[in-house]
Amino acid sequence: MVQEPDLYRGLGGIGLNLLHLSQRTGSADLRAMAVDVTQRVADALELATRSGKPRPAGLLDGWSGPALLFVRMHQATGDSGWLDLAVRAVHRDLDRCVVRPDGTMLAGEMGGRALPYLRNGSAGVGLVVDEVLRHREDERLRESLSAVHNVFLPEYVAESNLLDGRAGLLAVAARMSLSAPGEPIESAIAQHIRRLSWYAVSYRGHLAFPGRQQLRLSMDLATGNAGVMLAVTAARHRKTSFLPFLSLAAVT
Repeated sequence: MVQEPDLYRGLGGIGLNLLHLSQRTGSADLRAMAVDVTQRVADALELATRSGKPRPAGLLDGWSGPALLFVRMHQATGDSGWLDLAVRAVHRDLDRCVVRPDGTMLAGEMGGRALPYLRNGSAGVGLVVDEVLRHREDERLRESLSAVHNVFLPEYVAESNLLDGRAGLLAVAARMSLSAPGEPIESAIAQHIRRLSWYAVSYRGHLAFPGRQQLRLSMDLATGNAGVMLAVTAARHRKTSFLPFLSLAAVT
């Protein structure tokens, strides 16, 4: 039985899928299953709060993914208690983040590194901070936004991909620009688009991008061409959903 609460391998992803399917099909059984799974994630959050057991911060393996589930469950039920849980969950990820002297927020992995990326980094945390703030005001979340926005500014990013590279920073910046428009974030978006050319190579007469660690070309969503294309599309058409559960209807 799945026990972990995260989005990537755990109950967070299961709950989001069940909720989505229940809404598409109108199935009361699927909806009840979604609520049950989400309650199990809430129980895991309570247990983690009491025990102090750490998790890596971020969208896929941290508490930001479960927070997204709680937001979507609030939207489905109207129950504000799910938003209380969403705020608590994101706070746990923020507890594992650090703000560097230059004002940039990075999210801590279990191995001791601090990262800016979408998968397990501060961009992923910031993406969900932005989602939560669309529904519930919270001082700590609001104050974290400027440090998250600074993640989009560095000139050098080692890889081009969506989950662990420049494309992910581009996509999150484009998404967050909907609620925080202005010159700094627009400048960062334009810069990331231009600098994707640093990684581009020609393959059989077509544009391609290297995968993780630049070892070979990749066409997939997480590490290759598909993810880069989605990020650029999100930058050009700001309400494009570049990941599941970031639906157009979620943008107000």
